Amino acid sequence: MEETTEIIPGFPTINDYKKKGFELLLEATKSSNALPSQREWDFYKTYDSFNKILNKEGDKVLRLMSTVLHNQQQNVNIRNRDMDERMEMLIEANDNILEKVAISIDELNGIKRANQGDPQIQAVSAQLPVNGSWNQLSKATFSVSSSIDGVKKSSSFNAIRLLTAKNIVRPQSYFKDKIDNSNNPWIPRITEKPNSIKPLAIFLEESELGEQYSHPYEMELEHFTPPANQLLKIKPENVKPLEETPLVEVSTPEDLEMCLEDLRQHTEFAVDLEHHSYRTFMGITCLLQISTKDTDYLIDTFTLRDKLCILNEVFTKPSIVKVREH
Repeated sequence: MEETTEIIPGFPTINDYKKKGFELLLEATKSSNALPSQREWDFYKTYDSFNKILNKEGDKVLRLMSTVLHNQQQNVNIRNRDMDERMEMLIEANDNILEKVAISIDELNGIKRANQGDPQIQAVSAQLPVNGSWNQLSKATFSVSSSIDGVKKSSSFNAIRLLTAKNIVRPQSYFKDKIDNSNNPWIPRITEKPNSIKPLAIFLEESELGEQYSHPYEMELEHFTPPANQLLKIKPENVKPLEETPLVEVSTPEDLEMCLEDLRQHTEFAVDLEHHSYRTFMGITCLLQISTKDTDYLIDTFTLRDKLCILNEVFTKPSIVKVREH
């Protein structure tokens, strides 16, 4: 007797798996539509037995949602989020799954997505008269060259040369939180508040500069007192030579978790930021550098932009000294 190979455990073919999936979706939809609504809902909510069933089934749904998010490398506590946030997180995870499915189908069909390859450098030159006003663009000349050496030089002009890469996508295009270039008040985006005295609460307040949102850590900053051990005069320690100090590049959520775990073990660390402002309205943080006594970390803030909030745990901890470079 010929054995059949199951592509997915319990399902001989993809079509069988898909058929079963549709049946479960149909059953779930029917069950959802059968739930009481409006006035009936208010009536049923008065019964403890109904509420117990809701809580039990709700826990199951939350566990399933957490599993889906975990499989998409989104290690967040969904139970502490409101309903809108939960839906947004599920939609985002679903989009990631569909994207992976599309890529896998393309690979199965022998379609390879075009690789960007090496940057195609393009030099843009703006030449202004030496004695002219800086903003007299009518007297300026512009030229574009496919190489840096192709820009014309002239002793009677001031040449400004900008280098661009035609085939590199702007990092902002991959940000999950879209850039807001409006003049609206800045809104804090944190959803969790470690090391807090007062629970997270963000309000729109009136100030001398107009409407502004309250600082999430306003209470903690106002009541901050340095621990006594941080005010003691101590003998500085020499840092390790570069040859003995590991340099760790952090570009994945797993790397960031590892970095955070290490920072938890220290009572001080140094931090520096690099700012990218070329062709951006307000600028973007492009690199976060953190150094302990033992390790240097280079954190890719483009790739990990929406994950960096987990560092609030150590950055807001009063017992850890943060040394900033100015």
